[in-house]
Amino acid sequence: MKNHVFARALAYDEAAQRQLIDAAYETKDKKEIDTALIHVATVRRMKSSGIFDLFSAFPDDDSEGPPETISWER
Repeated sequence: MKNHVFARALAYDEAAQRQLIDAAYETKDKKEIDTALIHVATVRRMKSSGIFDLFSAFPDDDSEGPPETISWER
């Protein structure tokens, strides 16, 4: 998709979702339309299931390592 929008931002912005779908339909390319529809549906499902809220608990930078609350030792 040419108009890539960060998934979390897209999930919370219905106007951006519509713009992404409209832009895909303007291309008249079936693959582009399918990709846009699937992308929007996926981020909407991730939002409704709470996946974005789950990921927001973790730092964006992997250099910090895993969060303190996770322990791999028994």
